[in-house]
Amino acid sequence: MIINKINFLATNYLKFKHIAFLYALFVKNRELVDILNKTDPINNEDLFYLSDNDFIDIPISGNGDIYFSKITLKENGKNIIKEYEDLDKPANIVEQDSSFDTFLDSYFNLWPSGIKSGGYYVKTDKNGCGKNLKKFLKNNPEITKEIILKATEKYLMDMKERNYSMCKLAPYFVYKDGLSALEGYCSNMNKDPFNEDPDPFTVKV
Repeated sequence: MIINKINFLATNYLKFKHIAFLYALFVKNRELVDILNKTDPINNEDLFYLSDNDFIDIPISGNGDIYFSKITLKENGKNIIKEYEDLDKPANIVEQDSSFDTFLDSYFNLWPSGIKSGGYYVKTDKNGCGKNLKKFLKNNPEITKEIILKATEKYLMDMKERNYSMCKLAPYFVYKDGLSALEGYCSNMNKDPFNEDPDPFTVKV
């Protein structure tokens, strides 16, 4: 279980103190925050990192002061804690799908490491990718995993030519605010797999 949790933190680019802080907000126990700050303090850099990744909401005063006591956990933060806790469940309780896991690994590994777009690493939130891909496969049963991978590879080639300007993050390429850039790419792949200039921003509402 420890190895799973270490891998979980590494995959999601989180430190243990990040998870501990999110958990304290999740159970609404501010004393845990005080205990955490005695051993491995949460600084402003940590807070803004969690905020930038949509885990927490940080109220800021007009003069730029952070209202630490009013920080709240966002839905993405709740989900990451639930996923972290699921690692302690017996294997027969946690959903197992080796075929999907292999597909998810293939998808996630397509994304380049160390590349940022809009201040965020494009290769991020593997679990978020998994959730969105499961939703995508369910909503688009006619689109195969092979087409998804080829479409993603094509998208990333297009973004590389643009120096990854405006490149979507890995989970958001699948779905973002109900829209799917992946679906647009898959549609173009289905129509003409050799099309060299599909519109990367074609989406189906």
